[in-house]
Amino acid sequence: MGQVTLPGGSGGAVTIPGTSSEVTQLADQINAALQAASTVVSTNASGNGPYPAPPTVPAGGVSELVITGPITGPISIPAGYQYVIINDPGDPNPVTVTGSNAVIVSNNTTSGSVYNVTGASTVLAAGGNNDFNLGTGSSYDVVSGPGNDTVFANGSGTIKPGGGTNIIVDPNSNLIVSTGTNDFILASAGSTSIQSSGPGVQVLGGSGDTMFVTLSGANAVVGGNGAAVNLNITSVASGANILAGTGTLSLNDQGTSDSIGAQSNSSASVTLGGSKALLFGGSGTQVTLGGSSNTVVAGSSGAETVTATTGGWIWGQKSLTFNGGTATSTIVGGVSGSEQMNVGSGGLFFIAQSGNAATVNGGAGSTTLFGSSNSTITFSGSKGPAIFLAGAGNETLNAAGSSTANTIVGGSGSASVVGGSGNDVFQPGAGAMTITTGAGNDALAFFKSATSGAHDFITDFDPTKDSLFLLGYDSTKSVTSLLNSATTNSSGVTLTLSDNTQITFSNLTNATQLAGKTLYG
Repeated sequence: MGQVTLPGGSGGAVTIPGTSSEVTQLADQINAALQAASTVVSTNASGNGPYPAPPTVPAGGVSELVITGPITGPISIPAGYQYVIINDPGDPNPVTVTGSNAVIVSNNTTSGSVYNVTGASTVLAAGGNNDFNLGTGSSYDVVSGPGNDTVFANGSGTIKPGGGTNIIVDPNSNLIVSTGTNDFILASAGSTSIQSSGPGVQVLGGSGDTMFVTLSGANAVVGGNGAAVNLNITSVASGANILAGTGTLSLNDQGTSDSIGAQSNSSASVTLGGSKALLFGGSGTQVTLGGSSNTVVAGSSGAETVTATTGGWIWGQKSLTFNGGTATSTIVGGVSGSEQMNVGSGGLFFIAQSGNAATVNGGAGSTTLFGSSNSTITFSGSKGPAIFLAGAGNETLNAAGSSTANTIVGGSGSASVVGGSGNDVFQPGAGAMTITTGAGNDALAFFKSATSGAHDFITDFDPTKDSLFLLGYDSTKSVTSLLNSATTNSSGVTLTLSDNTQITFSNLTNATQLAGKTLYG
């Protein structure tokens, strides 16, 4: 970031300090344009004027006004000058500069200036605390060095404030490059592009505005202010907080520990490719879940879709569609919510909440399902197996559409379960369980430590394929004595175990049908 020397002035040159890479870059561009001109007609003026009208310039030439400090009053640039160099380094007095259709350069890095600019203009302020008032309908390229700048951008162009703490108000369409610390940007209308690399930037959109935002600094805040703001955001930052309004949201988040709120948004598309992000979705949010250790909280109304390329945590609320990826994801259902889940190769943990209605299509990975009071889970699949763990309250598991070898474990509440065509294992718990085993070679495993005297019903025990295992009960009793003590009536065949657990086989007519298929252990 070395200094740049511009031609002109009584000394033949004016030095612009390279206070930032943006200042040096624009100063180089201005110097190149002056060097390329066939003639530079330079007019020198003292700080407080008078400022003569620009001279006649031959074809291919440019006119340059060099104002040398000290300056105590305002500068009103005569129309017609193409380049204005304010040579006033170190002056502690702020200056007001008014001009139009000119390239204005100041090498003051101490006090800063107030710039009132219209037309097609370029302003380069090397430093200080500057105020830029950019006129309605104007076009501009504004660059400043370190300092706390305030910019009112009523036209359209490029704004690059320096490394201080800056305020930019954009009611139109501009490109804003923010490198400062804790910059505040208000984009209230039009189409605004923001490239922010400094820490702590705050970006607020207004109703009807469309913003294209790139974040790379830490702890950024981007907000739609609850309004119909259309946000298009790419983030590689850490600790960003993004809150969408009621407009659209398109977010590609590759950062770390970012928080995203889309609750008010009905049209959000979010890609989580970084790590440790927390997303609060809204109605209709479409989520691509990648990266690692990311969490999605689904919207409280409407339908939400999450497509995982890796794994993460998803908290359902109302209606969720999930497409699994190559790593295990964990989904917590919403109370009285509904979930449609397609398991990927990485597998799935699903924890139902009260009143859940969930449909699970198994994939190559294993699936673990936790039931809850009044929940209904339907499982189908032909690749990876499922483990179902019932909870408390009435719940239903229907795995009739599966051909995998599943394990179903009862809980403290009553459960109704249906097996598939695979070789399933059923393990009843303390609550009453109604079991339809399905078409496979199935095993019914009763553990005394789990059953606690419940009454379970088996609707379709097949003596040619299914087996009954009694584990931890009084093994001094023989299977023969157990079957001899069975009761048979219109409800089927009922066995009573040593802890008073009862098993009723409602499709059987005689206890002898269980001979050779029952084993104490």
